[in-house]
Amino acid sequence: MKAKLENMNTFLGQLVRIVDEDTLLILLGGRGVDQTGNHGGGRVLETSFAAWIYSRSASLSSSSISLLAEILPETTSPGERLPHRSIQQLDLVTTISLLLGLPIPFNNPSSIIPELFDRGVSSVKEALELNARQIK
Repeated sequence: MKAKLENMNTFLGQLVRIVDEDTLLILLGGRGVDQTGNHGGGRVLETSFAAWIYSRSASLSSSSISLLAEILPETTSPGERLPHRSIQQLDLVTTISLLLGLPIPFNNPSSIIPELFDRGVSSVKEALELNARQIK
């Protein structure tokens, strides 16, 4: 496993160096595992997934504008001391749809990932309005 992780780290390093400023790189883990490496259960570690989202053109943090903490949930995973930003898998559908200029699937109960629209207050606001408008 260590060799595979090192191989992927090298690959991602090379990929980051060649992506242009118009590219949003989204890397997702398929599923979570518990502390013994098992998956398929319903506990937090087994239902969570890893997501790494990278853009060369802009920081993907919420620091450039002030966003409400309620739309930027944080979670502290079992066995961890520090909280981290959490997103729901379903939120990827809404977010990627809008980023690609596609309509959000009708009545999709997910929300946008605000940091990916953090290019000024109007773009976050516009994305949130489009998101809310499609839910009936």
